[in-house]
Amino acid sequence: MSLAALAVRRPIATTMLLLASVMLGVVSLARMEVALLPHVQDEALTIWIPYPDAGVPEAEAAVARPAEDALAGVRGVRGIRSRVVPGGVAITLRLYPGADAEIATLGAREKLDALRWELPEGVGRPLVQGGASDDRPMMVLALAAPDLQAAGDWAETVLRPRLEQLDGVARVQIEGAPKPEVRIELDPERMRATGIGVEPIAAALRTANAASPGGVLRRRGIRYALHFESELRTARDIENVRVGGTPSQPILLRDVARVEQGPAEADGWSRLDGAPAVGLLILPEAGANLLRTAAKIHQRLEEVRKEFPAFQVAVRPWVSNHVMA
Repeated sequence: MSLAALAVRRPIATTMLLLASVMLGVVSLARMEVALLPHVQDEALTIWIPYPDAGVPEAEAAVARPAEDALAGVRGVRGIRSRVVPGGVAITLRLYPGADAEIATLGAREKLDALRWELPEGVGRPLVQGGASDDRPMMVLALAAPDLQAAGDWAETVLRPRLEQLDGVARVQIEGAPKPEVRIELDPERMRATGIGVEPIAAALRTANAASPGGVLRRRGIRYALHFESELRTARDIENVRVGGTPSQPILLRDVARVEQGPAEADGWSRLDGAPAVGLLILPEAGANLLRTAAKIHQRLEEVRKEFPAFQVAVRPWVSNHVMA
């Protein structure tokens, strides 16, 4: 008996089979992950350690190397690759085939939690994500405001943490926000008159801007870790550093140099409708459903707009060189 004849003789069974096929297709379509550039997931973990107030050499010496040494003992890790960029350190842990990613994730978080006490002040909370994240942003946000400094601070303290809490978002990178910087311009004539060279000035600044552990204090059965800090935070603190002379007649940095505080040279720039803006690049997790993640981001943005009506956030396409159309 042919298939056509069987379908004619069994109309109810044929109809039910057809409806079941249609329902299966509808359910499969709703659960299908859609990505224009699908990511081939490998056995790896991605760790992002933010350090926004340091340059690349400082982040490499103070964060990248200690983190690599600490993560080398994580169970199942066969290789470590670090990438230091302005704003933080990205570390990729390659796992052995068949290694349990959950156990490796727990081990990495334990190592990083123990390491946080040894990292310098200003290092943010490490983010451990499963799978190697994609370096291409899935969405770009533009934040325009008359005061870019205030907009950048708000994006760093409010918007960025709320977006990074969403499932599917690996991290949020801020571009175009002005950063404060202290510039020291030495006066050669004053330096010759006082007999002070560049090396004593640099040594005085390093000594004045120091931080060191102070041991452990035990009291009533509780151990307190002591930490001594002598950091230079403002331009006035820096210009009052003693660089020579005697205790009765000290020579301060302001006597041989000019100290000014202003915005640092931008390492990227963002534009919104031709005007300067603060850009936020949203990087997805490996294997994340981009449509669902984008829907969660739009929902979170609506909540933020209602709570902070003074800041307007717009979604813009990514072009190149931190430009938003």
